[in-house]
Amino acid sequence: MTVIRAFPVFAALIAALLTFVSSGAQAASTAQTLGIVLHRDRAATERLPHYRAAAPIAVNVGGREAAHLSSLTVTARGPGGVAVTTPLARTGSSFSGNLRLLAPGMWTVAFSTQLGSVDNALASVPLDVISEDGDLAARLAFALSALSIVAGLTLVLRVNGRPLALAYARKRS
Repeated sequence: MTVIRAFPVFAALIAALLTFVSSGAQAASTAQTLGIVLHRDRAATERLPHYRAAAPIAVNVGGREAAHLSSLTVTARGPGGVAVTTPLARTGSSFSGNLRLLAPGMWTVAFSTQLGSVDNALASVPLDVISEDGDLAARLAFALSALSIVAGLTLVLRVNGRPLALAYARKRS
């Protein structure tokens, strides 16, 4: 009888734990965007505080200067000298495309165009890239420690001289 009455409580705790852990995975799946507006030799950016490694970053470059360009390329340089180059596609008066930064660390994203046979650098933006695994591991560790504390308290706290987990169970004769 004790197991049957304690089962709904433990099932609710496990469900809450899984919901907490999966909410981190759902938050991690949100879109990453990087918006750039070119102003001559400067760039106004609309960026996130950090980006997740290996997740696509939707890059959108606009502004008066972008409207006059025939092509635009993104070159990202990361930790250990890793470089990723991606051409952006024209969409009306702006350019857009996806960029994947595979390693965590500080990256410098540079925008350039081709003027004749010469590459012309337009602007560069620093981006902080983090690993997703650290966040999930931290959420899981926190959830498991909270579950452990709740389970421990149900065994330590007493009601009528019996542990709280067993307080409402009927004694067998």
